[in-house]
Amino acid sequence: MQELALTPDDADAQAALRLAVKRLLLSDPILTDQLADLLNQVKPAAVTQVGIRGNANVVAQGAGAVAPGPGSVVVGGSLRGSTINTRHRE
Repeated sequence: MQELALTPDDADAQAALRLAVKRLLLSDPILTDQLADLLNQVKPAAVTQVGIRGNANVVAQGAGAVAPGPGSVVVGGSLRGSTINTRHRE
């Protein structure tokens, strides 16, 4: 596992970790059940699609987001069901 931490893009290190996790879960049914319970409690991530038209537009979302310049938008919360029109003209 330390190998994967040192080389996270190494496919062999990723495969070795997957195999180690698989073996652990197969050998410990209680851990497998606990992990399944935890995964069932997690909310799926929301997906937001944003359409951007025009030139020089920047949309930034999330904590610490910065979108400098004309036509820029920073969103601190959800864009669900929103339309953003900056009416920016160059």
